[in-house]
Amino acid sequence: MTILSVRQKRDSLDALLARASKLPPGDPLQADLARYLCVRVAGFLEKATESIYFEYARARAQPEVARFVGARLEDSPLPKSENLCLLAGSFDKRWEDNLRVFLDPEVKGAINSIIGQSQ
Repeated sequence: MTILSVRQKRDSLDALLARASKLPPGDPLQADLARYLCVRVAGFLEKATESIYFEYARARAQPEVARFVGARLEDSPLPKSENLCLLAGSFDKRWEDNLRVFLDPEVKGAINSIIGQSQ
């Protein structure tokens, strides 16, 4: 997934969320759509994280190092908030610190809930 396709996938998810929000309350499709959205968002987080860090490595490292980073990213655990912070820290401790500040408890909880629902 390229950075451009990350944006396209995000836009696609945004459109799907917008359509889902128009369902009337109590519509039986809400539960099914919510589960589907959790799976889609979890997959997006996983692939977007891999793509962004791989592109970073590809732009700054030798091809062999970038391939190694890409392979390791494919094997990384699900993108729960703590795993995202640890991954950022494996590139740069400041990134981890900044991400921990950015991911307030509400956002962390939302990420972890989405990942949990998608399993």
